[in-house]
Amino acid sequence: MMLEGVDAQFDAFFRKFLVIFEEHFPMRKIFSNNFDPVRNAINKSPAVAASREELCETRAHLRSNVISRSIYRKKLKAHSLLLKDIRKSVNDARIYQSSNPTNEMWKVIRPPARAAPNVRLSIGGELIDDPQSVADIFSAHFGSFTGTPAGQQRAVHPDAASSVGISLKTFFVRPVTPHEVVSTCAAMKNTYGSPEGVPEQRSVPQGSLLGPILFLILVNDLPSLLQGESTKVINYADDTNFLARGGSIGDCVSQVQLKYELLETWISANELQLNTSKTKLVVYSSGRRDILTAPVLLGSAGVFNFSGSADFLGLEVDCRLSFRAHIGSIIPKLGSVCYCLRRLRVVSSRGTLMSAYYGLFLSRARYGILFWGAAHNNLSAIFKLQKRAVRIMAGASPSSSCRGVFRRLAILTLPSLYVLETVAFFRKHRSMEGHFDFDHEHDTRYGGTLLRTPSHHLELYKKSVEFNAVRLINHIVLYFKNELA
Repeated sequence: MMLEGVDAQFDAFFRKFLVIFEEHFPMRKIFSNNFDPVRNAINKSPAVAASREELCETRAHLRSNVISRSIYRKKLKAHSLLLKDIRKSVNDARIYQSSNPTNEMWKVIRPPARAAPNVRLSIGGELIDDPQSVADIFSAHFGSFTGTPAGQQRAVHPDAASSVGISLKTFFVRPVTPHEVVSTCAAMKNTYGSPEGVPEQRSVPQGSLLGPILFLILVNDLPSLLQGESTKVINYADDTNFLARGGSIGDCVSQVQLKYELLETWISANELQLNTSKTKLVVYSSGRRDILTAPVLLGSAGVFNFSGSADFLGLEVDCRLSFRAHIGSIIPKLGSVCYCLRRLRVVSSRGTLMSAYYGLFLSRARYGILFWGAAHNNLSAIFKLQKRAVRIMAGASPSSSCRGVFRRLAILTLPSLYVLETVAFFRKHRSMEGHFDFDHEHDTRYGGTLLRTPSHHLELYKKSVEFNAVRLINHIVLYFKNELA
């Protein structure tokens, strides 16, 4: 009887304690940016719950010496494989269902990014940089829509979990927090805006559907204005490249200065603005000695110094056309992709890994290979990184051979891709074949089967697409002719 009285007294005390605790510490829904979909899927999986329960029973039997340790190890390994499969399936679904798979891949393998910097607000010339003050200004602005002062919102509804709610007395809006202001501004970055320094009434909002079309219509007459006998204009969207050819550097500089004055007149008439920070002057030459050139005065833009390379549609073209600058720029990017593949191999399936290889690695590695692939040093540097990526996907050691791995994964090597791209380019432009036919009717050994190697005077021509295409096609024809003989 005494025991029952103590239990009843404790139950009454505990119920009273819970009432006081919930009154002073109410439960609130907390929004967290660290939501882990993998952990959420593991916690909700019935198979994982059953496996954990079975593992606990096995551990209890192991302590009582009912089963051997090897059985427990097998079940522990099966549980680990189950968790690994769930992790891979969840990550695969995240990547394939995302609107930006590349960005989602980096989110899978990287920890959460650091918080964005605070947002500063300028009102009437006064700069407000305090995060809470900025949030209060937005709260007062949104609160004016409901007729409820900003100071009363937190007092009336301090535990409001939703953004907008309805009570029996009033319509309320939850106060804006500093974190929401920073997140919203970060999401709107580079979505709507106008170029800096250009009047808003003459600019096109970024992200609009008509923006690119309107800009192309605006600059449609620019190539015809600058085109000439010894000059050529290559215009792609907002990227304009002007090429001048001459017997000396002075002739080229004179043509550039003349055309630049016409360009400034056209820009002023169309109320546009030239980005001089991205304007470069490059002297392309086949000579081995460096060309010493003085700075050039171009119109009202000022003095320009000659650069060693320029970016042309994603290719870094240097003054010697060796493409070493381009290779040096993509090697760090491909190294980062190899790191991404190494991390993805643990948390995703083979299909996702192959998609990452083709989308992140091969797309960068083979871009412009027709131009830079003829140089052995360039091709060898990128081919080493390709072998590293293939070893990572196959789980092979760094010193193992890749010959069988390429065949097993059905991946073409980079030299094979160069041969394929070169021959396909030559066959696509069939009008080029007539320039390399033999111009005689003598019955020679290879007169009807091989193409004539073009004559040249420069060593640089041996790295061109035409020369290497003829050389590769002749080599392929001779190989099959000898094999079938």
